[in-house]
Amino acid sequence: MGNLLKAAKEYRRLGISAIATDDNKRAVTQWKQYEQAIATDEQFTGMFGRVNASGIATLCGPVSGNMEAIDVDCKYDLTGSLFADFIQEITDADAELVKKLVIVKTKSNGYHLIYRCAEIEGNKKLASRHTTPEEKAVNPHEKVKVLIETRGRSGYIIATPTEGYSFSQNHIRDIAEITPAQRRIIFEIARSFNQVVGEYHNHEYTESKPFQKSPFADYNERGDVVSLLVDHGWKIVKERGPKTVMLRPGETTS
Repeated sequence: MGNLLKAAKEYRRLGISAIATDDNKRAVTQWKQYEQAIATDEQFTGMFGRVNASGIATLCGPVSGNMEAIDVDCKYDLTGSLFADFIQEITDADAELVKKLVIVKTKSNGYHLIYRCAEIEGNKKLASRHTTPEEKAVNPHEKVKVLIETRGRSGYIIATPTEGYSFSQNHIRDIAEITPAQRRIIFEIARSFNQVVGEYHNHEYTESKPFQKSPFADYNERGDVVSLLVDHGWKIVKERGPKTVMLRPGETTS
């Protein structure tokens, strides 16, 4: 209890709301109230004094100064290089941005990229992959594994000094604010690792349509989306196989 309680008070000093969690990363008590106000000493003592309190989590969102985190779940990465590739592409786009990030290594060898920004959202999935046949054999109903997602409003991340979590770059006391444009760079690069697109279900009634393929499929085959975007002011940041990472008009990588 001692180290976790001390850490919770330190997070509070840094303007970050914290809660106690159990071995399964679940809050040991109702925690929605701590999205509105950081816990008091008495509340911290009650949380971290529970028998099942074995970890600590920090709440993202306005209560923590608009803190947001990118969760890179490497345990579902089949390439073995997801995090390295992700960081390299951010570096290529904006080397100074990478230096601002607080990076925490997680118990499952994943990573949290933490920052503050004037613009944040709720939790969002940015990149996923389809489950493998072996994974489907274990859980036939599971279709995808999430590779990269965010924790923002109404979200929290397990934090140090929870067992298995450690700072890999910078410290939470060094948490920096990035610009909305820099945040969009991170998001766009994260989405470039997505391997799952919305499925199109072909129903019988489509056979009565006067065309052999949908307009969307026809455009995908004949159109040049990248050239169209470039003509409208977008810039190519990175090309990786069939995927192209682009920057919106009016934004820079510096």
